[in-house]
Amino acid sequence: MGIVLLVVFGGLFAWNLIRDRLRQDYLAKHEPGPTTVSVTKVEKSTFQPVLKAVGTLEAAQQVNVTSQTGGKVTKILFKDGQDVEQGDLLVVLDDAVQRAQLEGAIAQREEAADAMKRFKPLVEEGAISELKYEQVVSQYKQATAGVEQARAALSFVRVTAPFSGRIGIGQVSLGQLVQPGQNIVTLDTEGGLYCDFTLPESNRSQVFVGQAVDVTTDAAPGVVFAGKVTAINPQVAERTRNFGVRATFPSEETALTPGAFANIEVKLAESEQVIMVPRTAIAYTLYGDTAYVLQEATKTERDGKTAYQVKKVAVTPGTERDQQVVITKGLEVGELIVTSGQLRLEDGDWVTPVPTDLQAPKTAPLE
Repeated sequence: MGIVLLVVFGGLFAWNLIRDRLRQDYLAKHEPGPTTVSVTKVEKSTFQPVLKAVGTLEAAQQVNVTSQTGGKVTKILFKDGQDVEQGDLLVVLDDAVQRAQLEGAIAQREEAADAMKRFKPLVEEGAISELKYEQVVSQYKQATAGVEQARAALSFVRVTAPFSGRIGIGQVSLGQLVQPGQNIVTLDTEGGLYCDFTLPESNRSQVFVGQAVDVTTDAAPGVVFAGKVTAINPQVAERTRNFGVRATFPSEETALTPGAFANIEVKLAESEQVIMVPRTAIAYTLYGDTAYVLQEATKTERDGKTAYQVKKVAVTPGTERDQQVVITKGLEVGELIVTSGQLRLEDGDWVTPVPTDLQAPKTAPLE
């Protein structure tokens, strides 16, 4: 029995040893198939350098409509969000006190006028002195000024639109007692928007009035609005070393709203031809940025598909924009680079590009 067990276990051990040796020999002779990857051809594109900043959109003219006098609201003649013209009546306050004051001022003026008429012949006859008559004339002038002042006070109870624009949300109600200077409603002009932002002083020589500016907002994702630089602050802030810039956008851009957060791109004057590739083609690591380039000389047929051997090359990326990156060093025009699937690759691996005819889509140029 011992001999039988020895033969059985010895046979099993020998079989496992032979099987492992055969597996190792097979793996040593067998090469894995090419890895399927996406590629694109390296080309030059027109690149428009920009200066980026952030800011807040403001109406070209915006005001909080207020009353110059206090009183109870008796009429509200606007609706929230309504478009109004300059001079349109918005709110009327109780005018009983102002009318009474006006009537009193008119009565005083009439009294002063009657006195002046009575004293004029007396001064001509020498019955009274010139000084006395001048005092009467002065009282008439004061009374006349009092009438104008009372009329102005009466006009203050009628709150009108200071310019044409769009009304915001009203802040008063009928019967409410308002105080002088209290906000009644906001009014924004429809004459365009502007955005103030800052740039580092090192870019001062690159910015000028009339320069094209693009803005994007969260309120209209994916939409680019065009404007231009209309003013530049001549002074640099001592604390931040930045200078102020104002960009203006036309009133036709109805999707832009005051108060919205804006991403600003100031287009620089010069444009250039640079190598740009998709950002996915670059592997960013602490030890350097790399890309995989297909070796044209290794082109062959493997498993019925066109295959290339890849080479891992070091690259120097530059400015990024719209998921594309400028490559300043490491790639040449006409080379095919891997844009997806490179995480499974090592230097020298074989790949099958998609599409197989290698007519990969070109990198879209940036206007």
